[in-house]
Amino acid sequence: MNGTHLAKQVRKFCILGRRFWKRQKGAVSIFLIFIVMVIFTVMTVFIDYARIAAMEWRSEVIAQSAARSVMSAFDPVLQQRYGLFAYGETEPALIVEEVLRQHVPKQSQNSFSWVQLEVDGHSTGVTRPLGHLEEFEHQIMEDMKYKAPVQLGYEIFGRMKPMANAMGEASQVMDLMQKLEKMYTKRNHLLDKVIRDQKAARVAFSDAQLDTKIIDGIQAFYNPQHIFDNPIGTINTAADIAMQYNDYVEKYRLDRDVIEKEKQYQSEIKDYENDAKSTTLELKQMSEYMKNRHQTFVNRSITNLEEARSINSQMSTIVLQARLNSPPPGYSQVGGANVPTQPGSTTSQADVLNQIRQSADQLVMRDQFFIEYDRELIQQKTLVSNLDDRIKGYSSLVGQSLGGGGTKLPLAQSVFNMAQQWKQYDKDYVALSNLVDKRAAELAELKAKDSEIARTKKVADQKMMEAAALLSSLTNLGNQIEANKEGFTDVRKKVEAIRQFNASEATKQAGIPKHSKDASEASSESMNFMTTLFNGMGDILVSGRDRMYRNEYSFLYFTSYDPTKLQSIMTSGVNIPNSVVESLGVHNQELEYILYGFDHHFSNIAAAYGEIFATRLAIRTMEGFVENRHLVHPLLITAAAILYGITQTIIDMQLLVTVNQIPLSKYTPNIKLTYSDHLRIFMMAHGDREDMMLRMLGLIHYNTGTDPTTSGTYAETQLRTRMKLWFLPGLMKLLGHSGMLGGQVVNGKYESSKTSVFSY
Repeated sequence: MNGTHLAKQVRKFCILGRRFWKRQKGAVSIFLIFIVMVIFTVMTVFIDYARIAAMEWRSEVIAQSAARSVMSAFDPVLQQRYGLFAYGETEPALIVEEVLRQHVPKQSQNSFSWVQLEVDGHSTGVTRPLGHLEEFEHQIMEDMKYKAPVQLGYEIFGRMKPMANAMGEASQVMDLMQKLEKMYTKRNHLLDKVIRDQKAARVAFSDAQLDTKIIDGIQAFYNPQHIFDNPIGTINTAADIAMQYNDYVEKYRLDRDVIEKEKQYQSEIKDYENDAKSTTLELKQMSEYMKNRHQTFVNRSITNLEEARSINSQMSTIVLQARLNSPPPGYSQVGGANVPTQPGSTTSQADVLNQIRQSADQLVMRDQFFIEYDRELIQQKTLVSNLDDRIKGYSSLVGQSLGGGGTKLPLAQSVFNMAQQWKQYDKDYVALSNLVDKRAAELAELKAKDSEIARTKKVADQKMMEAAALLSSLTNLGNQIEANKEGFTDVRKKVEAIRQFNASEATKQAGIPKHSKDASEASSESMNFMTTLFNGMGDILVSGRDRMYRNEYSFLYFTSYDPTKLQSIMTSGVNIPNSVVESLGVHNQELEYILYGFDHHFSNIAAAYGEIFATRLAIRTMEGFVENRHLVHPLLITAAAILYGITQTIIDMQLLVTVNQIPLSKYTPNIKLTYSDHLRIFMMAHGDREDMMLRMLGLIHYNTGTDPTTSGTYAETQLRTRMKLWFLPGLMKLLGHSGMLGGQVVNGKYESSKTSVFSY
């Protein structure tokens, strides 16, 4: 039964109806005919509209099935090896044809179908290559969304969590001690200069030998009455001028009262006056010269003391701030992470480290020391100034007294005052138990541990040079090997091609860590590196989901080097076995290449070992602080901790190439880290997203031969279908123009186009 037959039946029904009504007295109802026509029209529209709706649904289903079927032909090697989906090599049109053959059976003349679907054409495009970083990252996220949190939570965060608090405290202790040590050294150096210049000033005072120009036997001179009268004679001291002054006055008056011929003492008077002038002039010049030298030294001491006081004040501020500071956020984030924790704890060690940090105020001198010392220096300067003033006053007094116009007592009193001033300085700054020597002894006591600190640091520096030589030997040995370069070159070309495909900037290489030969600097750098690692882990815990997934994907699907292969190098030195040379291909160190990006076979491994060394040095130095807490002096504890850290780290590096396993810490012996575990941690701290994914894609291309830039992940199938209408195609075409239909009516047939997409 078809549409034409149905129409004939309807027309026959209408004719019979008219005949029936004619028999009814010949009355024909035009209205009834109109009603029947409307009903017929509506019914035919509904029938074809229902057929169109069924056709649309069926076309949609077929298009979706075709798209899914096309994308089921993914590359099996890529999926099995890397968990990635990308379209294989099958022609999409062939798959669609097979789907249509199964879903659109051919029509038979003897069968009836409400929806007589015909396929007018189809096309399928596979786009969005896996080489696009967004597509690659999307698949990584899908693959790792269940694996990464569980694996990282237990295997990395669960291991590092027990260590977090102690390392946080250790980083603060190291940072504080590094700051204080430099300031402590500079402050003490300045105080040494203060003492040195103060002693130089004292020497300048003593070398002037002013006492011999003031009065002989000055130590026994207590009052002016000890200056006796002497006849005019040789004048060597200021006291001689005073002791001969009465005789001078007497003879001066005798000669003054007689005529020129009768003057008996003219020559003696003249000699006395000349000797008095020359002696006072010489004394004044000696005092002036001494004072200038003395004050220069003392002024330098005062300046250096003020600078030392300023540094000491800064040290005090730093210590106070350190007591209030909390460890960097990464330590608390990892320490408080809600992850399964492996057995072990360093809580008690964290308390010890906190106590060491609190003890740093031992390095800060009390401010009263500087106040009192400054007062002593000013007094030292004042005593010399006063002595010089008294000598100048005495010189003026002698000048006024010549000519017989004075008396002995003012001169004697002035000599006595000069002598007393000299004695006061000699007592305070030159004689036994003087202030300078007391300050020197006090500073020597303050620096009593400095020599031991210096010895410990020297040994640590020697150990650090040994460690640096061990690390640099890896790089130097790598430069001697020419094999295995082709693989890196090939991967680099593929990476560059993918980079250009993504229109990305040139990739960046990480730097091989440079470890200072100074043990203190190396330990400080290692603590900073450990802080970076914990901050990176903390960021991933808080908001670094995407990075976590990328990192774990690279760890799961790419190889890392077996460090035990380097054991022979550690023992044989420059002799490189063939087994080591053969193991250095890019296929054995993919994870290192992804992380660091070096095109040289040994550079990536050297970079990894450098960072492992920094990590171990930080952990072992933390242990060193705890193990040497009995040394009391904070800087001595620090120096001993650094020596301990370097010594144990060298052992760790040798252990790594022996069994590929290191205890996380002395205090958590059950928690162990492998070489690859360290790489997982390093990826949390650094490694550019774009660079790492480009290198991963380059390695995937190298290992599978599948070019990610041509391997699509998104299919779009367009299916064009048609169906012959049964009734009133003109009316249906009109409805199509009004927008009520999804397709269009052409030559009595309804045509439609459906598009279906599918993405991995």
